[in-house]
Amino acid sequence: MEEGERAARLVHAYLKPGGRLRVAVPDGNHPDPAYQRVVAVNGPGPAHDHRVLYTLETLTPVFTQAGFDVQPLEWWDAAHAFHGADWDVRDGPIYRSRHLDHRNAAFRAGVGVPGFTSLILDCLRPPDSP
Repeated sequence: MEEGERAARLVHAYLKPGGRLRVAVPDGNHPDPAYQRVVAVNGPGPAHDHRVLYTLETLTPVFTQAGFDVQPLEWWDAAHAFHGADWDVRDGPIYRSRHLDHRNAAFRAGVGVPGFTSLILDCLRPPDSP
């Protein structure tokens, strides 16, 4: 957590006022046990270096405390309901999202819930921030 907080402060210091940082991490509230096994802290394969599994409630303060305004774009809540705001992939594509991951085609066609998503935030440095 401390490394994430330091990174957020560092980005805030160097990002121009009015700039955006789009962040995507595995979602700790994702309801699929198989997803959770793959993204677990010290998990298998590519997740062997995961040190924190964030949720919207734990990741948002990392950036707000660094001075960012945070806009959640995609997330699962504690009751395992999926939420998604409108966002433009041209502003920063995230493959593992409801928009782009090929495995979410049925969801995009109106069937079921997306199975392959990330916790995605837009972190905006206010235009008037020092």
